[in-house]
Amino acid sequence: MLLHRLVEYNARRDDPPPAYYRHKQIAWKITLHKRGASLDSIRPPRAAKGEVQDRGVLRPAPHVHRTSAVTPLLLADTAQYVLGVPRKDPKTGQASAKDAAKAAKYKAAFLALTEQWAATVPGDPAAQAVLDFLRAPHPLPDILDAGDLMAFTLDGRWVHEQESVTNFWAEHVRSLKTGRGQTGTCLVCGAQGLLLDSFPEAIRKGAIPPGGDVNGSAVVSINTPAQGRAGVSAGLARTPVCEQCGTSAVNALNALLVDPQNRHRGPDFVTMWWTREPADTSWMQQIDDPEPQQVADLMDAARTAKERAVRSTDPNDFHALTLGLNAGRAVIKDWIDVPLPEIKIRLGRWFDDHRIHDGWRGQDRVFSVWRLSLAASRWDRRGDKYVAATIPVGLEAALYATALHGTPPPAWILPRLLQRIRADQHPDTARTALLRLALIRTHAHALEDLAMPGLNPENTNPGYVCGRLFATLESIQYTAGKIADRKVNATIRDKYFGTVMTSPGSVLPNLRVGANNHLGQIRRKRPTTASALERKLGAIFSLLGDDIPAVLPIPHQGAFVLGYEHQRADDFARASAANAAHEAGNATEDDADLVLDPPPTDTPAQ
Repeated sequence: MLLHRLVEYNARRDDPPPAYYRHKQIAWKITLHKRGASLDSIRPPRAAKGEVQDRGVLRPAPHVHRTSAVTPLLLADTAQYVLGVPRKDPKTGQASAKDAAKAAKYKAAFLALTEQWAATVPGDPAAQAVLDFLRAPHPLPDILDAGDLMAFTLDGRWVHEQESVTNFWAEHVRSLKTGRGQTGTCLVCGAQGLLLDSFPEAIRKGAIPPGGDVNGSAVVSINTPAQGRAGVSAGLARTPVCEQCGTSAVNALNALLVDPQNRHRGPDFVTMWWTREPADTSWMQQIDDPEPQQVADLMDAARTAKERAVRSTDPNDFHALTLGLNAGRAVIKDWIDVPLPEIKIRLGRWFDDHRIHDGWRGQDRVFSVWRLSLAASRWDRRGDKYVAATIPVGLEAALYATALHGTPPPAWILPRLLQRIRADQHPDTARTALLRLALIRTHAHALEDLAMPGLNPENTNPGYVCGRLFATLESIQYTAGKIADRKVNATIRDKYFGTVMTSPGSVLPNLRVGANNHLGQIRRKRPTTASALERKLGAIFSLLGDDIPAVLPIPHQGAFVLGYEHQRADDFARASAANAAHEAGNATEDDADLVLDPPPTDTPAQ
């Protein structure tokens, strides 16, 4: 199914290169003319620090997956093959006798292949000019590196792009990759024909993070009998694919892997997507860079589909493939093949399920997959930032799969995030969003009223109410300190957050008693504010009934953080609105109760 979808995609590409060609950056041009030839570097000047070095002119060039055998590429290859330039030791800057002998062998193989092509086009001036150049000695520039790609031009045209060259190269590679001469039914197209011994091309080098594949990764690789079906280890003996389908599949895969509009690169995976029929998939970029209006459109479409319990009649299909690496081998981590409207609905629900109200900014917010992953890393208080190197391994890939499949995130995410919040004592908007996603999709059956992205005053979940209580008690402490012009060196969050998050019954009663002293200090200078705080504190306590839970299970610990952050954000929004009303001279008597001075936020700019 996967190979079939890739072949379909390749068939409708606008600019596919010739068979067994791949776009490469040519660094040196050998210009042929009547009096000989000139060797010119066409590599741009060295890039500035921090920029990617451009290695030359991008052109389609012959390509085949090289193994340990000597494998020249016709008329466009490295200086090691074209001119016999040996690789040099990076420390000494000199080439060993072994490397020099290897380069001479490569040069001889390149000349032999060129002679085979020239024999098929007798009288071709380009062929004769290339042979004359290769057979004659040439001084080599000092800046020429063995790995630099070189190609020939004649009369302003690239020789390796001539029809005679592309045809010869295609037949040459076919003879290499179908050497067993086995015929059969192709599992992709269903036609009878000559089958491949191995895929003629590999997945592009470095295309699958984290990289490290020296020559690229094979699409299908079997080295031992244990890896093949029925104990057969000979190439594609148990994976019958014809030459045309095998080439098309790999070409499509490599084209998708280098297209930033159709792929997402994570730390240890890459996901690429396409549709069966041409369609705009720019909305997929919202996972990496959410734009408010497009996100709102996706959420509206998802809600409409849920309310009507119907799906669009759009017949187009959406495909997404996730690849990783294991010891140099490409590994399929995920494969999605669903109707196109379905994936839009899933993305809409993804954003809706982690949407959170940011009271400090006065708006609902959603986050990219990477930003949610970063929220699970360690918070550096001194640097006032997250430490990206501590993002849990596999988290970004898991969240990306959750978004595309519309499924709950892995069960390990919630306890891991809660542990990090307890250790850092740093709940913020992004962490709250990730918590909300995990709770809604994993524990919605056990927790009530978590669908709201902001404060829900009617939510009676013990964890949620305890979180609201703790935020209110912290606000009272801060307000009392501010009125007394006394700096609070250690807040109750600094002292008790980790404990109250897991065992509120051992902390909240004592904090409630201590709040009476703070309220007395506030009442002496701001009686209206003290009365408002007392009413709010009493109303929240009444939601718990007579008992404060001694211990909160993991789902309720997540609800605690939600309640804590929701209350803080709501306090800030209400206080900001009341202060703005007072400054504008539009305050009413009720507004006086709203100026509560919540603790300053430590939520960083995101």
